[in-house]
Amino acid sequence: MVLRLTSILLLLCLALRVQAQQQQNKTNSFVVFGDSYTTESDKFCNGPRWVDQLMQTWDNTSLTNNAVGGAMCNDPSQDKSVYHQLENYLQTSPQNDPGTTIYSFFVGINDLVHNIDSSAVLSCIAESIGRIHEKLQGKHFLVFNMVPFERSPHITLNASSVPYATAWVKQYNDNISRTMTNLTQSQPDLDIHIVDTYATVSNVLDHPTDYGITESVQSAWFLQNGHPDPKTELAEGNKYFWYDITHMTNVVHTQMKNGVLAMPRLSAHTQPSSWFPLS
Repeated sequence: MVLRLTSILLLLCLALRVQAQQQQNKTNSFVVFGDSYTTESDKFCNGPRWVDQLMQTWDNTSLTNNAVGGAMCNDPSQDKSVYHQLENYLQTSPQNDPGTTIYSFFVGINDLVHNIDSSAVLSCIAESIGRIHEKLQGKHFLVFNMVPFERSPHITLNASSVPYATAWVKQYNDNISRTMTNLTQSQPDLDIHIVDTYATVSNVLDHPTDYGITESVQSAWFLQNGHPDPKTELAEGNKYFWYDITHMTNVVHTQMKNGVLAMPRLSAHTQPSSWFPLS
């Protein structure tokens, strides 16, 4: 009897050890689509962007970065659009576990600049989520709302553009929740979270010195330092909000990363501090 009980306990310990090892070896996946605010390129920022900083925080997580600078959401003439990014990704036949994979969409600035209606961008994102759900059974999504691009030098240097950009951003952000809610109502197993990048970035613009930004929030670091020294570009660039007239510096990307980390749980199965593992 004692021998039998000992054997059962040994088997139980072995099973628990195997389960723990499997959980430890389980790799979570983060798959992102977007433009130059997310791309892996070393251009357009003086240091790591939000997504690269996030990967330094999330343990045991693989990153697949499909973002391309200059991308719009769905432009048939543009092979770098989010639509084409997703098509190219699907052609790789990804085998990510739907339970431990988050998909992210951060796009819209180039659509605004090219006068694409904001509703078309939201429809494009919704359709992309639908395709991932259909083809890969993906269910966890992060969707970023629009940054306050109407306050960028790209817009303010041409004062006549400000009203249009302001209205575009407002319409996009007003409608993004409705669009995603409609999507989750039609597909109840979808878990979509909206990252309020507008609020995060606006707060830095309104209180720049709280984040070590000492130069005017209408100044652009790259315009002042055309060929920066790589040894000093991180520290010196972070005295500015804008890297150039369109893109933000590393210190602002840090706050965008913090905005993601500060969000509530992605689902009932996630850890509140890190989100992963998802199941």
